[in-house]
Parts: sequence; C-alpha cells; structure tokens
Amino acid sequence: MLEHVAISSRSNGTAPGLPDPPSRGYQIRTMMYICLPFTIVPLVLRLYTRLRIQKAFGADDYLICVAAICVGSYFGLLQYLFDRPPNAPVWNIPFPLLSDSYQKGIIAAQDLNFLSALFTKISLLVLYLRIFRPTHWTKAMIWVGIVVTTAAYVAFTVSYTIISLPPQWSVLKYQPNILAMVGVSGVFGIVSDFYILFIPMHLVIRLRLPLGKKLGVCGIFFTGFLACICSIVGTVFRFEATRTLNINWIIIATVEICVGFICSCLPISLVFFKYVVSRIRTSRTDYSNKETPQLSEKGTALYKLRLKIPKATITGLRTFIWNGRRVEDSERLEMASYGELDSRNDDYHGHLKSARP
Repeated sequence: MLEHVAISSRSNGTAPGLPDPPSRGYQIRTMMYICLPFTIVPLVLRLYTRLRIQKAFGADDYLICVAAICVGSYFGLLQYLFDRPPNAPVWNIPFPLLSDSYQKGIIAAQDLNFLSALFTKISLLVLYLRIFRPTHWTKAMIWVGIVVTTAAYVAFTVSYTIISLPPQWSVLKYQPNILAMVGVSGVFGIVSDFYILFIPMHLVIRLRLPLGKKLGVCGIFFTGFLACICSIVGTVFRFEATRTLNINWIIIATVEICVGFICSCLPISLVFFKYVVSRIRTSRTDYSNKETPQLSEKGTALYKLRLKIPKATITGLRTFIWNGRRVEDSERLEMASYGELDSRNDDYHGHLKSARP
C-alpha cells in the first residue's frame, strides 16, 4: 500500500502524480555535464601555470585543489542520487523509495556543497594576500573574511548534518526547517560573495595605473559579479523550496558552485594565455632575426648589445599590480623605517647599502 502513498501532498492540495512520477534527474545531470568542462579547464590551466610557468605553488593552490575534490565528489554523488527513482518533487515520491541510504546521500551532497563553497572562497581570499600588497586594514579585512567564512560554513555543515541524520530526519516534519537553514546559508553566500568582490575592486581602483590597464585588471575580478548573481538566484530558489519542496534549487546550486570555482581560477589561468602570447612573439622575433642581413662588425656588436638589454616584463598578475603601486609606495619611502617595511623590501635595502661609499 505504501508504494501508492506519496511523502507529501502538493502545495495546492491536488492529488500526487503516482504511480508514474515525472523524473527531474535528467535536468540536474544535463546541467552537470555542461558545467563540468568549464570547471576542469580553468583548474588545469591554473595548476599548469603555477607548477610549470611561475613555479610558485602556494597555499591558495592547495585550497583550490581541495575545493576541486569537493566539487567533483558533489557532482559524482548527485549523479548517483539522481540516477535513482526519487528524483521528482516530494509529492511524487512514494514512501518505500526514500530509504535511509538515500537520505544520507542527500545529506552528504549538501555537506559537500557547503565545503566546496568554503574552500573556493578561502582560496580566493588567500590569493589576494599573494598578488596584492594590502595595507594593514585591508589585510584585516581579508583575514576577517577568512575567519568568518570558515566559521559560517563549518557551522552550516555541522548543523545540517545533525538535524538531517536519520532516524531524526522526517520529511514531513523537518524538511521545511532544513530548507530554511539552506536558505539562510544562501543569504550568507550573497553577503560573502559581495564582500570578496569588494576587496580586489577597491584595491585595484587605488592603483596608479593607466586607465586601460586598470579597467583590464578590474575586468578580471569583476567576473566575480557573476557568482554574486548566481548566489542571489540560488537563494530565491532555496526559499521557494521551503514552500514547494521541489529540487529546482539543486540545479541552480550546481551552476553556483561552478561559477564560483571558475572565478577563483580565472586570475591565474589568464597568465597562461599571456605566456603563450609571449612565446609566440618570441618565436616570431627569432625567426625574423634569422632573416636579418649580415651586418658589419661594428653593427653586429651593437646588435648583440641591444639583445642583451632585457625589456620590462610582467610575469604575472602580482607583478602587474605591484608595479602599479611603486609610485604610491615611493612617495612614502623616505618616511618609512626599516621596521615598517615588510620582508619583500630586504633586497631593496641591500642595494642601498652596497651603493654607500
């Protein structure tokens, strides 16, 4: 008899669609298949850039690797869960199909969602510490973001797990409260996304760079605004799910995770394309040099001397940003004592000492 009894009635009071409910799993699977390549490619480019080009694998890269593991596990678990029958709204799911193992899978998937957001956002904040030379209060903003984001998502993960674990979990009694908590996490996601977006935008605007270059750097970080939009849309669907108990918010959450992950990899991934362009230009220069006509002995010497003079280069986003602050920093250099300068200025002081009579 229970196979003909749905978990819940429709929100409008009409009869459920048993015994042949429409499946929604294909929608989630399709969204995952679309988002997965856009997630893998920026990650591979970032890791290649850090390991082979810059040779500077840091804490932010380890964190993004952990985030990638969480995102991959989340997608894999959703693939498993929504390949099974209970992938329709709760008014179309019969009681026997909602087993304890399926409930635990749903709990694990949501926990992985929280952890994916946590490590993605923390990796971006740690990246800010690497590529910027922030003032003391900006460093404080970054560390406040790290601490608050970590505490919030750990609290969401633990609370969701405790409330949802069978046999305490009952769809009819606790599911609206669980979804309400997920909605609150969505509100925090919106606030944290805008907070994380504000930090680099405000720092880049203060750099003394040409307008075109400043707009270019702002454009790199302004892609994070897409993550903010996805957070807003996802939160709307989460609160809608508290009334309708549907799974639309899971589809949006999949997009939300992917967009946030891409935004965290993009500042480093773009260095790869700059590296490729520079290699192409170097190859063209070498090819043109081979076709250069024979010069006189004096001309050859001058040509070789010119080749030995290195041109100013930008090895990455960090160098680009730091160069933009040199003018601003030099104005305060005479007023700064050695104790006020950080360890990056040690080489500078060494040159000054060697230049003294």
